[in-house]
Amino acid sequence: MNMSFFERSGTGGLNVDFIGLGVGLLVGAAVLAFIVLRINSKYGSLFSNENIVNMSSRLGALKQEANNNVLEASNVVEVSPVNLVTDTGMPLTYTVSKAGSQFAHHFAISFGNTYVAHSAAITIASWVAYCLDIPSEKITVPVQAGDGAGRVRHILFSLSEHEQQVYLQKSVRVVTTAEIQSLWKTVMQAREAIMANSLPPRS
Repeated sequence: MNMSFFERSGTGGLNVDFIGLGVGLLVGAAVLAFIVLRINSKYGSLFSNENIVNMSSRLGALKQEANNNVLEASNVVEVSPVNLVTDTGMPLTYTVSKAGSQFAHHFAISFGNTYVAHSAAITIASWVAYCLDIPSEKITVPVQAGDGAGRVRHILFSLSEHEQQVYLQKSVRVVTTAEIQSLWKTVMQAREAIMANSLPPRS
């Protein structure tokens, strides 16, 4: 005679199953909490008010120096980029090269020599776009693959000669701690456009 699960297991078996399920849920919750804590500890300082304010306050000098030393496209790899390191330890390098009538702007970011998620780099790119007053539709953060991918992320945009002259006349927006929370909505809207530009087209 076939017995049902409950008849085979009895009350003791049922209790064991519930205990196992409870332990499994607790372990899963602990793992999830660990992951969240790791993400917060890693990206918390990257997206902190201090890091964004510090970056914006120093972008003006970085922009001026990089654009005063425009490189020929063929010589970019031979020249050290202009760089800064924020107070929270985020290196940001900047080079500008010219090929024909186009000015190629290239930022590179890293964070503690560890993997930086593509989505995290796009968020930083959104703040760079806001501070430099660059339309988000012009900016891309390429998806990377292969060994070492993600340790350095790249923020790219290209300007025509006219756009370059307009860009040079613009002042960098320096973000203050008092206004940063109200700017997140604007920045996240720009992030959507940069994300759309950066993801490969669906086949």
